[in-house]
Amino acid sequence: LSQSQVKFRLGLARQRTRTYPLDSMDFIMMDLERPDGPHRHAYQCTGDLTGRLLEFLAHAEGVDGQCDDRLPVLFERILRQRRPSGLFGRMVTDPPTDGDISRACARLFPGFVYYYELTNDARALDAAVGLADLTVRSEAVWRKRLEACGGREIPFWITEPMALLYGVTGKAAYLDFVA
Repeated sequence: LSQSQVKFRLGLARQRTRTYPLDSMDFIMMDLERPDGPHRHAYQCTGDLTGRLLEFLAHAEGVDGQCDDRLPVLFERILRQRRPSGLFGRMVTDPPTDGDISRACARLFPGFVYYYELTNDARALDAAVGLADLTVRSEAVWRKRLEACGGREIPFWITEPMALLYGVTGKAAYLDFVA
């Protein structure tokens, strides 16, 4: 794509992520904060919308000369939802159950890696490492889930951020997990 095409497409995407209902950070954060009472479709998908927006904004930041003031606000609100296990969101139990473990593959994980690459904020790297280390420690749970689904399910999303994080840290355990 030419630079003008990239700018145009990013502009459209930014506009769409700023229109109702995405104009409200409270709406965006429902999948992690899980406020009592209000909810939205797929609010139980822990870290999906928040992670996708973090990932997009981190990728798009500055590419077209534009910066989005929501990016640092979104990052800080996500970090406030971190649990002792390394997972994120109000739905997560500590210690995490086998079912909670799969929440590590939420779109938050690659979003943290991209945010770290953009800002060098050590907290983003720490969050990604926390998710990766939990994943490695829970390898038996993951292997069982991955074998059961035959390679056609959401749990395979975990391979992308593990490989990305290996590229940042060089920690062999992350690449070994992907293999």
